[in-house]
Amino acid sequence: MCRFAWPSSPRGATTSSWPRERAERALALRPDHPPALRVLGGLEVRAGNWAAASERLERAIELDPKEYQGHVWLTEVYLRTGRFDQAHAQLHHGTMNSGGYLFVAWLLRFLIVGYERGLPPEIIELNRTEEFEDALRELVPGQAESALESRTMAELVAVVEAALAALRGNRSIQATHVVDGELVRLHARTGCRFESRWALQLLRVAEPSECVAQLDRVVGKYPGSSLPVCHRGELHLWLGDWPRARRDLEHALELVVGTRWAYMGLSTIDLVAGNHAEVLAINARGVQVMHGTEGPAIYVFRGEAKRKLGLLDEAIVELDKAVASHPARASATLNLALAFAAKREYEGLRELWRRLTREQAAGLMSDAAHELGLTIFGDRDWEPEPERMVAVLEHALTMMGGNRSSGLMTYWTARGQLRFVQHWPHAGRGPHDRDHDHVIQAKQMLLKALATYTGPRPP
Repeated sequence: MCRFAWPSSPRGATTSSWPRERAERALALRPDHPPALRVLGGLEVRAGNWAAASERLERAIELDPKEYQGHVWLTEVYLRTGRFDQAHAQLHHGTMNSGGYLFVAWLLRFLIVGYERGLPPEIIELNRTEEFEDALRELVPGQAESALESRTMAELVAVVEAALAALRGNRSIQATHVVDGELVRLHARTGCRFESRWALQLLRVAEPSECVAQLDRVVGKYPGSSLPVCHRGELHLWLGDWPRARRDLEHALELVVGTRWAYMGLSTIDLVAGNHAEVLAINARGVQVMHGTEGPAIYVFRGEAKRKLGLLDEAIVELDKAVASHPARASATLNLALAFAAKREYEGLRELWRRLTREQAAGLMSDAAHELGLTIFGDRDWEPEPERMVAVLEHALTMMGGNRSSGLMTYWTARGQLRFVQHWPHAGRGPHDRDHDHVIQAKQMLLKALATYTGPRPP
């Protein structure tokens, strides 16, 4: 068991006054230090001071959007104040920026859904708790077994709340708890969704075939789980392999009918094929199965389908939600710009055009214009006419194929090259703002991939 010495507090200091004192000393040296602001925000959350917590945490995130623990603490603020849509969005940002398995996010997600639905008297299926059952047994052993046996929402929420309390002030990817006065690392280090997402993210540094092989291994490791099967289906969508994508996504639903994203994945096949009414029908079926709840990803699929059907006002509402929930989702920004163009709302079109070409997706837009033989950059005050903007926007969306992701956005050039859109704005406002960070991330992924490599060894 890995144990750490619990640092002693100054004489007379309480467990909350000690970190507060040091965070305030840090702010005295650097008034806009995000980690210090996050610590103070976390202390306010623990004390139930929601307004003060929001102020500190929002400032920390404004200064550093990749301050993932700040996003997680702010999720708790929204959870406790009943702002569930905002809680879901914040938790997504925290998970995407964590750089590892963020166990606490699973506890919070379960609580958000439970409270959002009013703790319905239902039996919770295994797939809803499979990511954190072992950790529950470790954090609250006696209470966990009883709740996991009963599988009622109320009992499971109670044990998840107890586990969250056992984590105390730790919202990091290095989950810990206190045992006999000592700080101890949690043994449960990962889950099938995290492993599936990692295999998917490996596409940044490995051949698509290796990513598929990694997902095959995850599927074999977690038999009966729909998550790795669904992620493999998503990868096939990005690669344009529609038969395999459909086979995996339908199999995910056979395993667990409540695999939310599988419905959106299936709708993508119809979206690309031009069956726009079927897109709406599939997503409606998914919402019905999930008891009327909507994940933040659904808006881009419905929005694009409604735009193609000419339901422009409804499409703009959907796409506005998609962009607000996940600004990085380039496909949503492209669709919203095209919806504005179709309504001849050229001010909105130009605003999004500038974002896409100057910050969010400069490479994609440049490649799209190049393939069309169109010029989109010129003198500082020059912009192309709306018709040229529309042509480039539509081609850029076509190049993205079946990818409507907010975390890993891929597209294909006419020469068959797989390329990526930066994770804006967290990857920087300009095209090369965080190249060094990206190289470090790629190195870490390659090292982890080498640890699991099973192919032939070099001579």
